[in-house]
Amino acid sequence: LMPMTISVRTLLVAIEAAAEVRAREQAEAAALREVEWRAFLSAEPKALAWQERPLERAWKKLAVGRGSVILFGPNGCGKTWIANTLLRRAAHKKTPQASHYVVSWLFNIQASYGREGSEEVAAEMVEEAIGVRLLCFDDLGAERPTEWALERLRHVIHERLEDRNLTIITTNLPLETTEAGPGIREIYGSGIASRLYD
Repeated sequence: LMPMTISVRTLLVAIEAAAEVRAREQAEAAALREVEWRAFLSAEPKALAWQERPLERAWKKLAVGRGSVILFGPNGCGKTWIANTLLRRAAHKKTPQASHYVVSWLFNIQASYGREGSEEVAAEMVEEAIGVRLLCFDDLGAERPTEWALERLRHVIHERLEDRNLTIITTNLPLETTEAGPGIREIYGSGIASRLYD
């Protein structure tokens, strides 16, 4: 048999590619460890398995069909990646879902105003966000905190909690106000904050 020959250049390219894959895997693993999260389950709010990885813990809460998850932490720590992974898993189970970047969702509602049938369009967007079985609101708190925007967000979150629909929320905001700025309780109200973080 003839020995297989590999050029040094080919070998270096392969080594670099393997190193990039490994670095990406390590970054994802680090992001999962850094994400601080809270999950609640209406029937068992304290039944949290803290020793498991955040992704698996969050999936367990959603998989039972009553759970919702809030992921919070600084930019770049992996919140949106975890949320998207949860959405992909739910898609395999054929769970009806919607995902909205909060700022864009509010902008699209505002942009519909002034057109024929605008009230119906805006109402449909809000009703879809309330009624879909699984909703992801990405980057809650990035919106300009006008009373108009906060009213719509509070309404959607409140109705989803009442209906026990599955909700994933990602946010940079802590629960309580800090020196860096207001927290979820101050912005969205104690009622929603308490239920999200129960």
